[in-house]
Amino acid sequence: MGNQAANISKQMAIGMQQVSNASRQVSSGAQKLAELFQSAAESTETLKKVMDEANVIAKDTTITTEEALKRSREANEKSQKGLQAIENIKTNITQVSDAVTSMVNSIDQVGQMANSVSEIAGQTNMLALKRGH
Repeated sequence: MGNQAANISKQMAIGMQQVSNASRQVSSGAQKLAELFQSAAESTETLKKVMDEANVIAKDTTITTEEALKRSREANEKSQKGLQAIENIKTNITQVSDAVTSMVNSIDQVGQMANSVSEIAGQTNMLALKRGH
């Protein structure tokens, strides 16, 4: 029995050594797993910061694009108003030109009438002079 007790004790010591080794391996694995989780958490935090920055940039870009679109529309409206003003000026110039042409024609007619009146007056004077002699 003494021999048997020594054998059992020896086997128990070997079993305890194996349990101790397994515990160290589990502990080491748990440590590595904790490090991986920590690394994943840091990567997730970094990714969140990058995504937040991308979101800010996207919002800024949207605001800038909307402002550029607004200014483009305003410029288009102003150019349309400018074109309309030019058309109005063109119409007014045409009307003034037509009025000047009409006035020139009227002046020519008045001149022709004045010449006719002058001719008639001259003939009347000649007739009066002939009668007077």
